Amino acid sequence: MKYDWKFKLDCVLKYKEGKRDFIPIGIKRDSFLPHVVAWVKTFDDLYKAVDKYINYYNNERIKSKTTWMPPSKFREASMLSL
Repeated sequence: MKYDWKFKLDCVLKYKEGKRDFIPIGIKRDSFLPHVVAWVKTFDDLYKAVDKYINYYNNERIKSKTTWMPPSKFREASMLSL
C-alpha cells in the first residue's frame, strides 16, 4: 500500500508520542509497525540533514559579500567596528 507524506508524518508524530492509534483499520499491527519505524528513521535523518545544513549556512559558508568570512564572523566583526 502507498501512503501520502501527510499520513506518514502523522504516524511518525503519534509514534514518537507513544500513541498507537494510527494503525489503519484492516491492517495488522505487526505488519504495519516496521513501516512506521522506517518512516521515523527517515524523518529523523531528514531533520538532522536540514539542521546540519542550516548550521553550515549560518555559521560556516564563505561569501565574497561578507569579505570572505563566514556570516557569524562577519556579524561579530561588524558589531565590533560600531
